[in-house]
Parts: sequence; structure tokens; C-alpha cells
Amino acid sequence: MEDPYNLRKKLMEIFPKVVEAVKTFSTVESYNLIRDDLLKIVINMLTDKTESDLLRLTGDSFVLIAKSLNVDDVANLILATVIGFAVTVEEDMSSRIESKTLAAKLFGDLASILGKDLCESYVVPQLIFLAEDNNFKVRKAVVLSLINLAEVLSYLTITNKLIPIYST
Repeated sequence: MEDPYNLRKKLMEIFPKVVEAVKTFSTVESYNLIRDDLLKIVINMLTDKTESDLLRLTGDSFVLIAKSLNVDDVANLILATVIGFAVTVEEDMSSRIESKTLAAKLFGDLASILGKDLCESYVVPQLIFLAEDNNFKVRKAVVLSLINLAEVLSYLTITNKLIPIYST
């Protein structure tokens, strides 16, 4: 019998193919399957403390699912989940750092899907909050996420809200 880690890793390795196969049906049922069932699997795996390679694969599947959803579901399900990671109040410091680091990375990975309005209204305030975190790993993840965010944000948002974070 294989250990749970290897089974989960294999699942996340084939998960993109599963999502793409379900999308080919282009029905309400297939959309609901992605939104309600496959997304739940990925969120559960993201919230379960795991190895970094598995976390990366799971994050990639999360982004792939986000690309498959409509704007309302992206805002209500995807963005809300990532904001939950950003503002986590887990008692375990290591878990809190991992959740915040994951949130910063996902904000960057999701920037083009979320678009300018959602990023400026919701993501930027969260990144400003995360940029002030005491942990270097969290702050580093914020900096790396800014690369993708800069592609969707307005010049004014970048110059008035993001650059001041690092100018002091």
C-alpha cells in the first residue's frame, strides 16, 4: 500500500488532466463538478499541511480551476479562499507563515484571472498587510507576487500603493 503523500502527489500530478477532461463536456453539470467538487478537493489539500512540491502542484491546480470559473465564482470562491489564507489566525506559527506565504504566491498567480478591479480592490490591501509581516518568507512571497500583479494594476495603484511599501 502506498503512503498517503505519494497518493496525493499522484492525484495532483494528474489533476490538470482531470479538470481539462471535465471542461470538454461544456455543460452546467461539468461546470458544477469543477466548481463544487474538484475545487473542494484542491482547497482541502491546500489547507492540509504538506510538502512544498505537493503544495506547488496543488496551487497550480487551484489556479487552473480558477481559469475555468466565471467572474462571480472566482470572486466568491477563489479570491475569498486566498484572502482566508492571508488573514489566517492559526495558533501554530509555522502554519500561519505557510498560509500567508501561500496567499501571497496565489495572489500573484491569480492576478491575470482576477483582473484589475478585483486586484486593486481586494488583493492590493491584502498584499500591503502581508508586506508588513514579521516573517521574511512572507515578505519575500509578496515581492515575488508583485511581478504578475504589475501586469494588471494601474500605474496609479502601483505608484501610490505598492511602491510606498518598500520606500521606507
